[in-house]
Amino acid sequence: MTIDPGSRRDVIQRYLAGDDSAGDDVCRELDEPLRRAVLGFVSPDDPDGDDVVQDVQIAFLAYLRRAGVAPDNPAAFAVATSSALAV
Repeated sequence: MTIDPGSRRDVIQRYLAGDDSAGDDVCRELDEPLRRAVLGFVSPDDPDGDDVVQDVQIAFLAYLRRAGVAPDNPAAFAVATSSALAV
């Protein structure tokens, strides 16, 4: 499934504007690219894969609230930041 970058930006902007329900939409928008990236680090058979994806999503939402701005490539940023913190 291809996600429209404009749609992704709109959802993130809603979350940044204080719409907490948009957090679920942000996670849905980023699920596929995050899952692909995470499964590059852990085995697709690893039972912790879903937990890792969820941890990355939560960390990204926290980042958005702290920073108040969205990175240019949200999925790449979320994975890279979470991977760096895990080391």
